[in-house]
Amino acid sequence: MLSRHASYLYWTGRYQERADYLARYLQVKYFSTMDSTLLDYKDFSLRSILFMTSGTIPTKEMMSNEGDVLWEIALNPESSTSIISYVNAVRDNMQGVRNLISNEIWESVNKNYHFTNNYNPEYFRTRGLYEFTHGIQENITSFHAKLDSTILHDDAWAFIKIGIEIERIYQVSRCLINTLIDIKALKKEGQSQAMENYHWLVTLSTLEATDMTRKLFRKTAQLENTCEFLISNLDFPRSISFCFDSFNSLVRKIKNSSVQLNEDKNSLEFKGSKIASYLKYLDYSEDNIDINKLLDYIQSQVMVLNDIIHKEFFD
Repeated sequence: MLSRHASYLYWTGRYQERADYLARYLQVKYFSTMDSTLLDYKDFSLRSILFMTSGTIPTKEMMSNEGDVLWEIALNPESSTSIISYVNAVRDNMQGVRNLISNEIWESVNKNYHFTNNYNPEYFRTRGLYEFTHGIQENITSFHAKLDSTILHDDAWAFIKIGIEIERIYQVSRCLINTLIDIKALKKEGQSQAMENYHWLVTLSTLEATDMTRKLFRKTAQLENTCEFLISNLDFPRSISFCFDSFNSLVRKIKNSSVQLNEDKNSLEFKGSKIASYLKYLDYSEDNIDINKLLDYIQSQVMVLNDIIHKEFFD
């Protein structure tokens, strides 16, 4: 496989996950304002969504018009962090590897492209938010189904899946970081423990993890059980540990290798296995675990793995 084709496939997976998670975060976070008793909670949520989108704290000018904020996040084609930009990037990458994918995958990508680019911005600004974000999620879910069922599970498939898994790790950790930032801000305003628990419930809803967390812990969503489930659970497909295990298996598949004790400590296999093992055996009942530092560490390792991927496969 040509290195540029591998790069197209990898970044297709990453951009798909970014569009999906941003649509989920936008939908759940925005509509959570309807359940809040705080008068300024909608502005608070919009600031949180903008921060999740760009990683920068929005100014008051950016927050002056709700419709403009929503359009900036979802449909601004000139913003590199908008949903429409990620959807367009997926289609551009897929055009470069049409001979490596099935017609069914191409059709799902094309459907999402036309759905996004033909969506009426004025309708979206006023009452189309749910329909738009739900449509994005459905189209990307179709892409995942076609990816697993309509092409050979060869290197092309593996590169897309590696992109999906590593981006999923990054986005889940970002959701958790954003929740911690929001809770810290609310505590400064004197909000109760119930409001903190509500924010953890919103985070679980964003990641479609609410029911499984309740099944496992049988109690209210809180810091410890939410982080334990989303970071270390090995049976939930959106948990960070599950994604690291999948990532490591995919790397070994592409490189036709196995984990060995004397393996190169700078290799993808070694670094991926090291962090996966560390996360599996964390004890969240211990008082010395700093969740903020742990999430920062996970994000830094995603950056390291991404650099190694580029060095080994694309450069």
